[in-house]
Amino acid sequence: MKKFKILILLILISASSAFSQEKSVGAFDSKYLNWYNLDWKNDHVMGASVDKAYKEVLSHLTIKKIITVAVIDGGVDVNHDDLKGKIWSNQLEIEGNGIDDDKNGFIDDVHGWNFIGNTKGENVISENFEYTRLYKLGASHADYVKAKKMYDDEMIKRTKAKENISRLEYKYITSKQLIKDSTGRNVTK
Repeated sequence: MKKFKILILLILISASSAFSQEKSVGAFDSKYLNWYNLDWKNDHVMGASVDKAYKEVLSHLTIKKIITVAVIDGGVDVNHDDLKGKIWSNQLEIEGNGIDDDKNGFIDDVHGWNFIGNTKGENVISENFEYTRLYKLGASHADYVKAKKMYDDEMIKRTKAKENISRLEYKYITSKQLIKDSTGRNVTK
């Protein structure tokens, strides 16, 4: 009986951590990819009920006024389903031709401009917090001590998170092997 309880516990651990181990979105069951938009009452998932709001509230409304919103320093997926056809486009710019068609100093600024990029249309791949930039400037900067503390605190937090993920991954892998050794069956998820 004790082995059976251990086996059940290992299966539960394996199932609860399986999602964190997937290497690609294609490996996930599609019903879990949209979890954050689902609703507890309708879907039994602790999401933000966005799908429910679209269906029950927004689908019955008619547009009375078009509002233009500027997103500053946020990063926007202009291809997102909710934004298709709603993103402002600079009609004076020809997308992808590498030319500043409207002569404003920015090449291919079709949907505005990413000011963390450059005038060639290249984007910064990894952004930093301001305290990281100040810390990297060195001790000569007036806010170095404060920035270093914030940087060090974040490094401690991220290191702990990485260690937790590594422990979870180890438990997952060993649980799968224990289940295989005990039952002769492979756990695929």
